[in-house]
Amino acid sequence: IRTLALAKSAIRHNMANDLPKMKIPTAIIWGNQDTVTPPDVAKQFHKLIPNSNLYWIDKCGHVPMMEHPKEFNKIINTKGFKSALYNTDLDSTERLENLNKFKKADLNVLVTCTALDEGFDMPEADGALILSASSSKRQRVQRMGRVLRITENKPNALIVTVYSSKTEFDKLMEEAKRYHKEGVPVSWKRQDR
Repeated sequence: IRTLALAKSAIRHNMANDLPKMKIPTAIIWGNQDTVTPPDVAKQFHKLIPNSNLYWIDKCGHVPMMEHPKEFNKIINTKGFKSALYNTDLDSTERLENLNKFKKADLNVLVTCTALDEGFDMPEADGALILSASSSKRQRVQRMGRVLRITENKPNALIVTVYSSKTEFDKLMEEAKRYHKEGVPVSWKRQDR
């Protein structure tokens, strides 16, 4: 139900004026059988976003990274990243192996859903791309905390949050105010305008 509500809020906020402003290369990965946000929307996004590539995953609905993580990861690798899966579908040996490769910088991306929400400790990680909204402040703080830990060689971190509604944006701004009150140096930059 939450995914559906987010999709409806994205539809209410017509992004047609914002998408052409995206300047970075963009991989659009879409499920062929998505009934929440139909494939025609992906085609429209691809048409509107300059320098974008559209990738289809067959027999897939609204969340390709969860429904077909191996195929999703394969697409990420074609974009020049060194990535691997880190999820509960892997046996513990493979999960540990991928995590160690990431820690040694043999990988620069871990494709995961919620496996990193708790128990992941790698202070050297300096970036996160958060694609799923969370109504839980605790879960959001845990996700951000994975890369916000200060180390000697990492003075700051980059967290990119993709949001699809004004409600989500308002929550991000609430967090920014809270961090500033606590004296945490945070710089928020809105990229959609």
